[in-house]
Amino acid sequence: AVPTPPLSTGAQLAFDYGVHASTSGPQTARSAAAASTSPRSCGAACSSDVADGRNLPMTSASPLASPAASPPAPVPMSGTAGVAAPRVAPPLGMPGGGTTRRSPSISALLMQCTPSTHKATLRALALAARSEESEAWEKHFGRALILVLDSLSQKEIQGIRETALLCLQELIAGQPDFFKDFAEVVASRLFETYRACDTPAEKHTAAMVDRTLERLLGVIEPSRALEILVPVINAESAPLLQMATRMVSTLLQRMPPKEVLAQLEVVLPGVVAAFSNPNADVRKAAVFCLVDVYMSLGEQAMPFLVKDLTPSQMKLVTIYIGRQQREREELGQAASFAHGQDGTQSCD
Repeated sequence: AVPTPPLSTGAQLAFDYGVHASTSGPQTARSAAAASTSPRSCGAACSSDVADGRNLPMTSASPLASPAASPPAPVPMSGTAGVAAPRVAPPLGMPGGGTTRRSPSISALLMQCTPSTHKATLRALALAARSEESEAWEKHFGRALILVLDSLSQKEIQGIRETALLCLQELIAGQPDFFKDFAEVVASRLFETYRACDTPAEKHTAAMVDRTLERLLGVIEPSRALEILVPVINAESAPLLQMATRMVSTLLQRMPPKEVLAQLEVVLPGVVAAFSNPNADVRKAAVFCLVDVYMSLGEQAMPFLVKDLTPSQMKLVTIYIGRQQREREELGQAASFAHGQDGTQSCD
């Protein structure tokens, strides 16, 4: 039977997650952050098993890997009787020479994925994320992403979520452009994984989710990243609320003041509500976020803060604003002093 060709990136994710895949623009998956279609397992996501060995990478054990070995050629003798002349090995790539071993293609990695090779496949895809060009990923990115996202829900398999998170981090770093179509889908699955880390033993996994989400939000526009985080701030509780509030602070620092001002009406209600949260870490994250708003806008932010905060909350925010201003002044003075020292040494 002839294997069916792989679906395009958008169509593959549409099939698995119920995403409306539009081929005319980058909006393929933005409306599917909360898609509820059940994900497939590793075996289902990589179901293109080829019984006759087609499309599989050839190894040294394969009968197709190299021609049958021929008997060694007689060793030429030098002028001195009984002394063999030294044999010079041909260079790599020449007939009779060595060959460079190539890594399996992305397609081969996905087709050979089985429950027993699941983690090894994820590690190989992580390496390919940086070593392969975007052209090699274009046809297979959707299938690879499905495999990684499915792996995040397999909590019962030891180490599979951590391996998947590392793979996802490498994919974001090595192939960031592909995530512009699927940021909401990936963020939604990361939020689910973070919620599932509900024991102290999973603290390391939660930290990996945190780093992965930071990378993801770093490759899309800050305004779009805010659209992903604001619903979390408005609806979630600790510890996900704390993480989301802290990431809003990071996004505000990336945005120009004019854009921060335009987003205040959307961002502030959730942050102000977090300021009254029973969890101390959530309250602290909210204070730092409000301080970042002030450091970006200056006195323009004060009418918004005075309107929404209680007098005691406003007093606490003002204290932290003063600390932040002093820290910036000290850093500026230290930088100026270091620059002056460098200039003196160069004159000497």
